[in-house]
Amino acid sequence: MEIFGEIEKLPEISGSVWEYRGRFYSVAEYSLGAVRSVILRDITEVKELESAARESEERFRALAEAVPVAVMAYHDGKWIFVNRSAEELTGYTKEEILSGKFWELFPKDEREKIREKMRKRLAGEPLEPYKVRIRRKDGEERVAQVYGTRVVWRGKIGGLVTVVDVTAEEREKKRLEDLTRILELINKILRHDVMNALASAAAFIDIYDETKDEAMLKKAKEAIDRAVMVVRNMREFESVVKEEGLKVVNVREMAERAAKGFGIPINIEGDCEVLADDGLVAVFENLYQNAVQHGETERVDVKIRKAGKHCEIRVADYGRGIPDEIKGRVFEEGFKYGPKASTGFGLYAVKRLIERYGGEVRVEDNEPCGVVFVIRLMCV
Repeated sequence: MEIFGEIEKLPEISGSVWEYRGRFYSVAEYSLGAVRSVILRDITEVKELESAARESEERFRALAEAVPVAVMAYHDGKWIFVNRSAEELTGYTKEEILSGKFWELFPKDEREKIREKMRKRLAGEPLEPYKVRIRRKDGEERVAQVYGTRVVWRGKIGGLVTVVDVTAEEREKKRLEDLTRILELINKILRHDVMNALASAAAFIDIYDETKDEAMLKKAKEAIDRAVMVVRNMREFESVVKEEGLKVVNVREMAERAAKGFGIPINIEGDCEVLADDGLVAVFENLYQNAVQHGETERVDVKIRKAGKHCEIRVADYGRGIPDEIKGRVFEEGFKYGPKASTGFGLYAVKRLIERYGGEVRVEDNEPCGVVFVIRLMCV
């Protein structure tokens, strides 16, 4: 067939695209009896736009794969693009993320907040960066900072977000906040409890000078002993304040080291190894001291056993016990109860140290009387 003065062969398939001298034409064919009609429509600009779009998407993908943060695009509740860094952040492969359920990446208590952020983003409303918790494939939760914008992706309105793992920064921030609070507590205790004890000792000595009553010297000594105890207890927070790493320790050895000088039988059974440090000795000392001073027990039983992946430590006394109404408060900072209350410092220190070791501690009633402090730490 002659076209524009030259012989050209028309394409055989209707609906195909034909290229001629650098331009593109869509082909539509109609047959009317023996007459064959072919209609060509110049679609060069459309093809150029498609080519530009492909090149733009390729550049975006290359850039997204090069950046060291997760880049993720979504539409209608589905992920439609993720980069390699998203795999590292979530623990899932790209294929698993794209084929999986959108919400599986987020803990249930985060989902409503994220829905609202998505709604605002897709509506074009201003949206500040925000933090979310992400659940990895292995179950670990990470904290991420999310930056996003609304985009048109292949003709669909969706969201494009960069997700930066800030877990380490959040942990450091919390550690510094905790450190500040601990230092404030130590300062308060040293100023208040120590000064009060020393002031009491000075007053009793003045009374003794006037009356020569030996009982006043005894009271002065008790007040000084209280001040010394407070200062000594400051070392219990060395492990919380310092940044040294944990090490493998033998729980029984720590319990035995702490058991000296209390004047009552302290029976220790079992054995276990955990990740901790020398602060674990202070944990046992505090629990023994609590049993003797507040519980007025005549003995303490310590039982150490493995429970699956955990080491369970039960420190039981047979004293006066702890009323139900305050059991939930005994680990609070500065909480004091009873006529022999001292600093409100000991059990708070126990809790903080056990948390540093990645464990937990609780208190429950003992039978027939007294209390049991139950500690769970990860076995080595």
